Amino acid sequence: MAVLPADIVAHFPNGPHGGIGQATYIQLKIDEATAQVNPAIWGAGTDNGIRYLTMHLIALEAMSASLGGGGGGSSSVVTAGPVTSEKVGDVARSYGGGTTSTSSSSGAPGGSVTPTTSYGEEYFRLRGLLSTSPIIV
Repeated sequence: MAVLPADIVAHFPNGPHGGIGQATYIQLKIDEATAQVNPAIWGAGTDNGIRYLTMHLIALEAMSASLGGGGGGSSSVVTAGPVTSEKVGDVARSYGGGTTSTSSSSGAPGGSVTPTTSYGEEYFRLRGLLSTSPIIV
């Protein structure tokens, strides 16, 4: 099933997408996300991955605009720090101190840190559940 603007509005009614009146804009972001979510890897979760990545892209742009970066300037985004420890059994992960990165209006980070949104966090959580290599038992 293809993800449509109405799906985004229905799944995230309070999101920064502007509602169904912004269908063309939402569709552009869906197309951008679709190009980055491989159905051969995501399988039945493909549409969910596309939805969360779409909202992540929309939220990043909304953040940039609200911080004054929407007109071709740049904006700063505070993000989680690097992973400081991991655990495999019962999965655990710890992060170091947060940092601030400057991103251009294109959304490309000025540093090596990726801007974070709650949608992006969920996208990366879902992506982490995917198995892209064989599991040997």
